[in-house]
Amino acid sequence: MSYDPNAGEPAQPQQPPVPPQYQPPGAVPPVNQPPAPQQPTYQPQPGQPQPGYAQPGYGAPQPGQPQAPQQPPYVGYAQQPAYSPQGYPVTSYPGYGAAPGQLPNPGVGGLAIAAIIVSGVAFLSGWIPIVGVVLALVGLVLSILAIRSGRGKVLGIIGTILAGIALLFGAFMTTMIFVVAPWNDTSSSSSDPWSVETPSAAPDDGAFDEAEAAAVSGQLIETPCWSYDGPKHFTDNISAEEAGNCYGQLELWGEYDESGNFVPTGYGETAGQITVEPVSSATAAQYSDGADLSATVDALEKPYLSTVGGTISSLHEETTLGGVPANITRIDSDVAETQMKVVLTTFSPQPYDIGGDQRKLFLISITTPYSNGEEQLQQLLDSWEWR
Repeated sequence: MSYDPNAGEPAQPQQPPVPPQYQPPGAVPPVNQPPAPQQPTYQPQPGQPQPGYAQPGYGAPQPGQPQAPQQPPYVGYAQQPAYSPQGYPVTSYPGYGAAPGQLPNPGVGGLAIAAIIVSGVAFLSGWIPIVGVVLALVGLVLSILAIRSGRGKVLGIIGTILAGIALLFGAFMTTMIFVVAPWNDTSSSSSDPWSVETPSAAPDDGAFDEAEAAAVSGQLIETPCWSYDGPKHFTDNISAEEAGNCYGQLELWGEYDESGNFVPTGYGETAGQITVEPVSSATAAQYSDGADLSATVDALEKPYLSTVGGTISSLHEETTLGGVPANITRIDSDVAETQMKVVLTTFSPQPYDIGGDQRKLFLISITTPYSNGEEQLQQLLDSWEWR
C-alpha cells in the first residue's frame, strides 16, 4: 500500500477559473513579452472571500442579472475612451467647441469691411459728377470680391446695393452736367440761321460810331460756287468743309449799350447774319421745276419763308444776283432791334456738284441791327459773283 500524504486532511475546494483581463477595443496584445511571474498560491482564511470572485455589483454580473449595455465610443474624437477599474468604459467629454464635422467661423474679412466703407462713401457722394461714379465702381468691385471670398458675404451684398444705387445716380448727374446741361457759347452759330438772340443790357459806350460799326464791306467771302465782299465787322463762322460745299455764314457778335446801339466786339450776342444755303435737289424738286422763280417763291412761302422769325411784308421783289434773276422777300422781324431782314431766292447759272448732288436753288438771307440795311443788301448784290 502506497502512502498518501494528504490522507486524513480535508479536501481543498476547487479554485474557480480567473476571468481573462479585459482588453480595450483596438488594443494590440503584446508581442514577445516574457510571461508574467507566477503569483504564489494564496491560502484564504476562513470567512474571507476567495480571490477571483468579483464583489457584488462591481465584478462580473451574477447569473440571472441583466447586463449593462455597452456605450459606444464618442465618434469624432481621436483619444481612446478611459476605462474604470471594473472594466466598463467611461466616456470623457471635452470642453465646449465646434460640433463634429463643422468648420470654425472664419469671421469678417478686411475686404468686406473695405467694400462697405467705400460703397457707403459712394452712396453719400453720388451727386458729385465723376467722383461719385469712380467711388461707386470701386465699391462695386470690392463688394463682389467680398461675396466671392465667403468672408463677410452679408456686408458684400449690402455694399453691392449701395454701390449700384450710387453708380446710377452718379451717372445721371454726370450726364446732366456734361451732356444735357446747356453749355452754349453765346458766340456760337445758331442752328436756325434766322434766329437772333434777344438783346440784353451792355456796358455804356459813349463813343459809338454807327457808320464804322455798320461798315458794309471789308472782307472777301468765297467758296467754289460763289464769292462776295462781306461787311467788315461780321465774323466768318463756318467750317472749311461747309465752305467747300458752298455754304456761307457771317455773324455779327457784340453787345448793346445803354442807348440801344449794338457795339460789335467779336463776342457776346448775335444781332446780324448773312447766310447762303444751296438747297438739295430732292428738296428743291418739291417746290420748283428749276426754271420758274416766281412759282418757286410762292411754293416756299408757307413751309419756309413764313417760319424764319417774323411776318412777311413783301413776298415778291425782283432783282438780279451775279447776272441772274433773283427775288427779294422782306420780313418784319419779331426782334425789335432788327432793322432789316430779307431773303433772296435764286437759281445759279449752272448746277453745282456738291457732295455728289447737283444743286441749283440757293437761298440767301440778310439780317442787321443797323439802319443802313439797304446799303448792306445792295453791297451784296453788287459784289456777288458766280464761280
